[in-house]
Amino acid sequence: MNARIHAIDFDAYKKTIGIRPFVALPQEEIDRLYASLEIDSLDMSEADADKKKLPLSIFTVIHFNYSWFTFKSTNNNEGHLRSLGLIDLIKPGNFNGLFLDETLSYEARRIIGENITMKADYTIRLSGLLYRESTPPVRAQVAILYVVRLHQANAVIAGQNMHDVIYYSSGELQQDRDQFDSWSRIIIGHLTAL
Repeated sequence: MNARIHAIDFDAYKKTIGIRPFVALPQEEIDRLYASLEIDSLDMSEADADKKKLPLSIFTVIHFNYSWFTFKSTNNNEGHLRSLGLIDLIKPGNFNGLFLDETLSYEARRIIGENITMKADYTIRLSGLLYRESTPPVRAQVAILYVVRLHQANAVIAGQNMHDVIYYSSGELQQDRDQFDSWSRIIIGHLTAL
């Protein structure tokens, strides 16, 4: 069976949001987007074939007092670069929540749980939208950004494809921006909005 993912209509997204790499949105604005952007649940192959559909992902960044959790991954196309966050497609089949915000929150926590072991409490908040332009062979994509605030600096890698954890200050991220993957660079350019 082919995996199902969430996707949105690219033209509707451009009309509503425009083409900006990052849009910081308060919860009320994100709630309004649910009414104006229709989100489809499609087979992955169907989403790949339809160039008018943008796959939706969740990108989650983690910090302790604004020291940012970064790592290297053997699982992405930019594996030699560091990443500031965890990313995965939104898979609607994993949760039967009635409301989209419940599904998104569930998915964000699933992605964290599959990759990071938290040894203390944390808070998580929806923060905005990311847009990454198409760079062949990778197509354009929209990610919903979550920010996790650790109550202690004790997050430990649980995923097999992650290694070399380093906490970066905001200034160090700016200084070493070229060492990070494309999603991370978008966020590094907009850290003050987080």
